[in-house]
Amino acid sequence: MKRKILFVILLLSCVTVSAQQKQSPYAVRISRILKRMPAQSQLQLDSCMQQITALGINGLAEMACMLRPPGKGDNTALQYALNGYANYVAAATRDSLRNKAVKAWGKALRLTTDVSCKTFLIEQLQFFGDNAAVTLLKPICYKLVSAILPFVYCHRSKLLLPGLRWSWHWIKQRVVVK
Repeated sequence: MKRKILFVILLLSCVTVSAQQKQSPYAVRISRILKRMPAQSQLQLDSCMQQITALGINGLAEMACMLRPPGKGDNTALQYALNGYANYVAAATRDSLRNKAVKAWGKALRLTTDVSCKTFLIEQLQFFGDNAAVTLLKPICYKLVSAILPFVYCHRSKLLLPGLRWSWHWIKQRVVVK
């Protein structure tokens, strides 16, 4: 009787452990891609970029969400792959891939909480993004402006205003409103 009870408990614990170890459907594919980066030839690079494309929006977003805050892990291969993909989709003939990448980066920006990871993704969007990327960044910009605005009216505003003027000048030069 005791053996039967122990067997049932052991069986239930194995089922529980296997349920906890469930990986995402993209984890193995992403891991395989990252092991091949940096590519040794143009052919291998094209192959990796096509494999990243095959992940789709959800896989790209998951890949971007794998970024870790500084000191919490090594992002070198992941940043290299994401940066390479940003360069890949920035080509003039890859509009559909660019649109998917913008959606994936937007999804990752919503899911990521670390500021340095968000900064990396925004820098990538600056490189290959279009007007759709501006729409994604509006909520983030609104939060930043809301956080900075109280300082404009405090006694230290003399230090902050030149930076705000420069930022406004920079934005006016680069943002095209259609």
